[in-house]
Amino acid sequence: SAASDVYKRQTLTGRVERSDILLEDDTYSQCYLRVESVQVDDTLHSVSGGVLLRWSQPDAPLYHSERITVSGKLLPTIQRVNHGVRGVENHHRLNKVHSSMRLSGARAVQRHDQFNMTSISYWTSRLRQDVAERLVKVIPASAQDFVLTVWLGDRRRVAGETYTTFLESGTAHILAVSGVHIGLIYITIN
Repeated sequence: SAASDVYKRQTLTGRVERSDILLEDDTYSQCYLRVESVQVDDTLHSVSGGVLLRWSQPDAPLYHSERITVSGKLLPTIQRVNHGVRGVENHHRLNKVHSSMRLSGARAVQRHDQFNMTSISYWTSRLRQDVAERLVKVIPASAQDFVLTVWLGDRRRVAGETYTTFLESGTAHILAVSGVHIGLIYITIN
Protein backbone atom coordinates (compact mmCIF):
# COMPACT_ATOMS: atom_id res chain seq x y z
CA SER A 1 0.00 0.00 0.00
CA ALA A 2 1.03 3.64 -0.46
CA ALA A 3 1.16 4.19 3.31
CA SER A 4 3.71 1.40 3.80
CA ASP A 5 5.87 2.82 0.96
CA VAL A 6 6.58 5.87 3.13
CA TYR A 7 8.65 3.71 5.48
CA LYS A 8 10.61 1.90 2.75
CA ARG A 9 14.03 3.07 1.68
CA GLN A 10 13.57 5.61 -1.08
CA THR A 11 15.95 7.31 -3.46
CA LEU A 12 15.24 11.00 -4.09
CA THR A 13 16.75 13.15 -6.82
CA GLY A 14 16.31 16.89 -6.89
CA ARG A 15 17.82 20.33 -6.46
CA VAL A 16 19.17 21.88 -3.27
CA GLU A 17 17.62 25.01 -1.75
CA ARG A 18 18.43 26.96 1.42
CA SER A 19 21.61 25.10 2.22
CA ASP A 20 23.51 25.75 5.44
CA ILE A 21 26.99 27.14 5.56
CA LEU A 22 29.34 24.28 6.43
CA LEU A 23 32.51 25.09 8.34
CA GLU A 24 35.42 22.82 9.21
CA ASP A 25 34.20 21.79 12.69
CA ASP A 26 30.50 21.49 11.78
CA THR A 27 29.01 18.03 12.23
CA TYR A 28 25.52 18.82 10.96
CA SER A 29 23.94 20.53 7.99
CA GLN A 30 20.48 20.83 6.54
CA CYS A 31 18.80 22.03 3.39
CA TYR A 32 15.62 21.71 1.38
CA LEU A 33 15.55 19.30 -1.52
CA ARG A 34 13.11 20.17 -4.32
CA VAL A 35 12.37 16.62 -5.41
CA GLU A 36 12.15 15.75 -9.11
CA SER A 37 11.90 11.96 -8.82
CA VAL A 38 11.49 9.23 -6.21
CA GLN A 39 12.57 5.64 -6.69
CA VAL A 40 10.98 2.96 -4.49
CA ASP A 41 12.27 -0.55 -5.13
CA ASP A 42 12.62 -0.64 -8.93
CA THR A 43 9.90 1.90 -9.71
CA LEU A 44 10.77 5.50 -10.57
CA HIS A 45 8.10 8.17 -9.98
CA SER A 46 8.20 11.78 -11.19
CA VAL A 47 7.07 14.03 -8.36
CA SER A 48 7.38 17.58 -7.14
CA GLY A 49 7.61 18.82 -3.60
CA GLY A 50 10.08 19.56 -0.89
CA VAL A 51 11.91 17.48 1.71
CA LEU A 52 13.98 18.77 4.61
CA LEU A 53 17.34 16.94 4.56
CA ARG A 54 19.14 16.67 7.89
CA TRP A 55 22.72 15.54 7.28
CA SER A 56 25.01 14.36 10.10
CA GLN A 57 28.75 14.20 9.44
CA PRO A 58 28.61 15.95 6.04
CA ASP A 59 31.76 15.96 3.93
CA ALA A 60 31.26 19.16 1.94
CA PRO A 61 28.78 22.01 1.62
CA LEU A 62 25.78 21.81 -0.67
CA TYR A 63 24.93 24.76 -2.91
CA HIS A 64 21.63 26.19 -4.06
CA SER A 65 20.49 24.65 -7.38
CA GLU A 66 22.99 21.78 -7.10
CA ARG A 67 21.42 18.50 -8.27
CA ILE A 68 21.83 15.59 -5.84
CA THR A 69 20.53 12.09 -5.10
CA VAL A 70 19.98 10.77 -1.57
CA SER A 71 18.61 7.51 -0.18
CA GLY A 72 16.88 6.81 3.08
CA LYS A 73 13.55 6.53 4.82
CA LEU A 74 11.21 9.41 4.08
CA LEU A 75 9.70 10.64 7.35
CA PRO A 76 6.13 12.01 7.17
CA THR A 77 6.89 14.67 9.79
CA ILE A 78 9.52 17.35 10.12
CA GLN A 79 9.56 17.63 13.90
CA ARG A 80 7.29 17.17 16.88
CA VAL A 81 4.27 19.43 16.78
CA ASN A 82 2.57 21.18 19.68
CA HIS A 83 -1.01 21.39 18.46
CA GLY A 84 -2.35 24.92 18.39
CA VAL A 85 1.14 26.45 18.48
CA ARG A 86 2.75 27.76 15.32
CA GLY A 87 6.31 26.62 15.02
CA VAL A 88 9.06 25.37 12.77
CA GLU A 89 6.80 22.68 11.27
CA ASN A 90 4.42 25.38 10.00
CA HIS A 91 7.34 27.41 8.63
CA HIS A 92 8.54 24.46 6.57
CA ARG A 93 5.05 23.64 5.33
CA LEU A 94 4.60 27.24 4.15
CA ASN A 95 7.75 26.61 2.07
CA LYS A 96 6.06 23.51 0.58
CA VAL A 97 8.23 21.10 2.55
CA HIS A 98 6.10 18.35 4.07
CA SER A 99 8.50 15.57 5.03
CA SER A 100 12.09 15.00 6.08
CA MET A 101 14.95 12.55 5.67
CA ARG A 102 17.97 11.95 7.87
CA LEU A 103 21.34 11.29 6.24
CA SER A 104 24.67 10.38 7.76
CA GLY A 105 28.22 10.37 6.50
CA ALA A 106 30.15 11.47 3.45
CA ARG A 107 28.59 8.90 1.12
CA ALA A 108 25.00 9.92 1.94
CA VAL A 109 24.83 12.43 -0.91
CA GLN A 110 25.55 11.70 -4.55
CA ARG A 111 26.37 14.92 -6.38
CA HIS A 112 25.63 15.46 -10.05
CA ASP A 113 27.45 17.89 -12.31
CA GLN A 114 24.17 19.25 -13.61
CA PHE A 115 23.58 22.76 -12.28
CA ASN A 116 22.77 26.01 -13.95
CA MET A 117 26.07 27.89 -14.43
CA THR A 118 24.11 31.11 -15.00
CA SER A 119 22.11 30.77 -11.77
CA ILE A 120 22.67 33.77 -9.51
CA SER A 121 21.37 31.70 -6.60
CA TYR A 122 24.01 29.02 -7.16
CA TRP A 123 26.89 31.50 -7.32
CA THR A 124 25.56 33.51 -4.36
CA SER A 125 25.44 30.28 -2.35
CA ARG A 126 29.06 29.51 -3.30
CA LEU A 127 30.12 33.07 -2.47
CA ARG A 128 28.34 32.87 0.90
CA GLN A 129 30.24 29.68 1.75
CA ASP A 130 33.56 31.19 0.64
CA VAL A 131 33.03 34.36 2.69
CA ALA A 132 32.12 32.27 5.77
CA GLU A 133 35.35 30.27 5.46
CA ARG A 134 37.36 33.48 5.17
CA LEU A 135 35.57 35.21 8.06
CA VAL A 136 36.31 32.42 10.55
CA LYS A 137 40.01 32.85 9.80
CA VAL A 138 40.04 36.55 10.75
CA ILE A 139 37.20 37.05 13.27
CA PRO A 140 37.83 36.19 16.93
CA ALA A 141 36.11 32.95 17.92
CA SER A 142 33.96 34.78 20.48
CA ALA A 143 32.35 36.90 17.72
CA GLN A 144 32.15 34.37 14.89
CA ASP A 145 28.64 33.10 15.55
CA PHE A 146 27.22 36.62 15.72
CA VAL A 147 29.05 37.79 12.60
CA LEU A 148 28.06 34.73 10.57
CA THR A 149 24.45 35.18 11.65
CA VAL A 150 24.16 38.90 10.92
CA TRP A 151 26.33 39.10 7.81
CA LEU A 152 25.51 35.77 6.13
CA GLY A 153 22.12 34.89 7.62
CA ASP A 154 23.35 31.67 9.26
CA ARG A 155 20.76 31.85 12.06
CA ARG A 156 21.46 28.39 13.45
CA ARG A 157 24.68 29.72 14.99
CA VAL A 158 22.92 32.01 17.46
CA ALA A 159 20.69 30.07 19.82
CA GLY A 160 19.64 29.78 23.42
CA GLU A 161 19.99 32.78 25.70
CA THR A 162 21.56 34.96 23.03
CA TYR A 163 18.61 34.48 20.67
CA THR A 164 16.15 35.09 23.52
CA THR A 165 17.93 38.38 24.27
CA PHE A 166 17.43 39.47 20.64
CA LEU A 167 13.75 38.52 20.82
CA GLU A 168 13.15 40.34 24.10
CA SER A 169 14.93 43.48 22.89
CA GLY A 170 12.94 43.56 19.65
CA THR A 171 16.07 43.27 17.50
CA ALA A 172 15.66 39.67 16.28
CA HIS A 173 14.92 40.97 12.77
CA ILE A 174 18.63 41.67 12.24
CA LEU A 175 19.22 37.91 12.45
CA ALA A 176 16.87 37.26 9.53
CA VAL A 177 18.84 38.68 6.62
CA SER A 178 19.36 35.25 5.00
CA GLY A 179 22.54 36.32 3.30
CA VAL A 180 21.00 39.29 1.51
CA HIS A 181 24.24 41.23 1.98
CA ILE A 182 26.19 38.68 -0.04
CA GLY A 183 23.54 38.67 -2.76
CA LEU A 184 23.80 42.44 -3.08
CA ILE A 185 27.60 42.29 -3.26
CA TYR A 186 27.44 39.59 -5.93
CA ILE A 187 24.99 41.55 -8.07
CA THR A 188 27.03 44.73 -7.65
CA ILE A 189 30.26 43.03 -8.74
CA ASN A 190 28.62 41.68 -11.88
